[in-house]
Amino acid sequence: SVIAIELDSNLTEFVYYNLLFLKDKILKLTMTGTQANLNADIVKNIEISLPDEKTIEKISNILSSMDKIIDLHKQELEQLKLKKKYYLNKIFDKKR
Repeated sequence: SVIAIELDSNLTEFVYYNLLFLKDKILKLTMTGTQANLNADIVKNIEISLPDEKTIEKISNILSSMDKIIDLHKQELEQLKLKKKYYLNKIFDKKR
């Protein structure tokens, strides 16, 4: 199932981060049988408290900026791994 909620971008990000924070709690609610199931009753009972608009904007901007930094570091890490692999091959893959 898919739920579509139309919100302004800061509020959308705020709700996204809030749900991300609540992910483990939500997953526990879905684990009632052999297959996880997120039904309308569970979704209706999820409470998200909303601060004022300025606070929502600040929180969204901070968390979004952190995500961008994390993404950059992930890219750097992947580049370093490739570099390491290259050097390992150069050093140890000598023809005997």
